[in-house]
Amino acid sequence: GNDDLSEEALAVCIDDFRNRWGMRLLGALRALHNVSVNLSTDDVVESYPNASGVVFFGKKVGMVTATVTATDAQGASSSLQWPIVVIDASGIADISSDDSFRITPNPVDGDINVYADFAASDVIFTLYDTAGHTIFNISAECAPGCATVLPGESLTNGVYILTITTTDGITRATRIVKK
Repeated sequence: GNDDLSEEALAVCIDDFRNRWGMRLLGALRALHNVSVNLSTDDVVESYPNASGVVFFGKKVGMVTATVTATDAQGASSSLQWPIVVIDASGIADISSDDSFRITPNPVDGDINVYADFAASDVIFTLYDTAGHTIFNISAECAPGCATVLPGESLTNGVYILTITTTDGITRATRIVKK
């Protein structure tokens, strides 16, 4: 009596898992084909979606609602909505952000061209990813109006911070977007 009932219950559980939960799990494990983001306003954060997720870059203190939609190669999609709150501006200490250099083009799709409005030797160019890891650290010379070309072709899509440190100890920084 009880053995037959237990076997029947187990068969129902296995069948239900195969037909319902197994398909949901398989759907969750499919590779993402596309990630898109819609923001309730674009003055608080910038979003940079890629195949592995989304990077949000805070522009000012405030709150925004983000709707992220992920689509797999078969066209199945799912959306998630949540608030993003920027509570404080933080970053690398002792960095000035002035107009003494510019990056062109930005967003970059190849190498990074840095044009400085100052002359200096032994300038250190350091590129960081959004997790704070150093991507490269290059020493070069700057001349007003001349491009210093930095490697950018092998970068993955996303947001990076480039710092430029001169021998007099002044560090400048800017945000770079790789497309």
